[in-house]
Amino acid sequence: MWTAVGQYMAMNSDEKTVGRNSSMMYMIIMSGTLWGGGFLLAMFGGKDDREITESTQYVLYGVFTGVSLLGAIILLVLPNPPKNPREEKKQEAEGEKNHWGEVAEELYKSARLVITFDFLLIAIPSAFTGIELSFWSGVYPTSLSFTKQFHSQINTNVLIALNCIAVGCGELLGGLIFGVFGRKGAKIGRSPFMWFGTILSIIAYILVWLNIPGPASIDKTYEVSTFHPNVPIALICGFIMGFFDNCINSMIYAYIAVQYEGQTKQAYALSKFFHSLLGAVCLFYGGKFTIQTQLSILLVGTVVSVISFQYGELRFKRKRRLAAATISSDNTGEEWDKF
Repeated sequence: MWTAVGQYMAMNSDEKTVGRNSSMMYMIIMSGTLWGGGFLLAMFGGKDDREITESTQYVLYGVFTGVSLLGAIILLVLPNPPKNPREEKKQEAEGEKNHWGEVAEELYKSARLVITFDFLLIAIPSAFTGIELSFWSGVYPTSLSFTKQFHSQINTNVLIALNCIAVGCGELLGGLIFGVFGRKGAKIGRSPFMWFGTILSIIAYILVWLNIPGPASIDKTYEVSTFHPNVPIALICGFIMGFFDNCINSMIYAYIAVQYEGQTKQAYALSKFFHSLLGAVCLFYGGKFTIQTQLSILLVGTVVSVISFQYGELRFKRKRRLAAATISSDNTGEEWDKF
């Protein structure tokens, strides 16, 4: 689904609009956390922390399954984008291919792409998005629930729902900001936006470190961290993590659509492969490492990711300038030959 949505966005964008479109697309995708949080708040608002009955579980899974199916159906009936004349000619020249031959060719292209240094540079932030997504969507809400010091302030089921809403608001704000400044990203580069989001994420991780006790990611605890667990700070952290999530993912989507034009299917699929792989790893160790250990991984990962992204973008710009200079010199030579 992720690959299909990214490919559809890329097919309907050009270099000037891809920044805006990727931000708006990811904002719409992740706005589900806002509506989901509201739904959870309505479901759990009047219930005790431990009161999650079997009938409530049926309602939750039934609604989530129905929404997922509706999304898949809508994607299925979306109109096809206008066909590229060059692609049509290329397909006509190649003729019809055997189905398994096409599959083998796509796998070969993906294998060739994944071993390149340029793709490694975007694979690093792609993998990090899996870690940070698993943290804010799985580890962090669990830690809020297991921090028993919150019980004197708020029902933790309500706190989890409010945190979900806060994350959704951060995603929406990020989508609006990066959508408005999408054209600027094509001119000045996307690295400044990445650094802005990274600095905010570092602030959020430090606040979580100070606010949530270490054992809370593993089991229920009455311990406190540097200061007493604070509900507003917990929600602010959720908001910032949602904002950063939109920032880094929309920048990656836009980067792939521009740099890997003609290879977007393979690039998006590989990007989400690394995203899912590291996301699964994070969920595996999420219940075994203290939250401070996991925050240390996030702090290192976010800095490494932004540096890798910036270096990849600089390499791409350098290659583009060299290609433009080569074309310009060739055209100049042809004019002199005519003269």
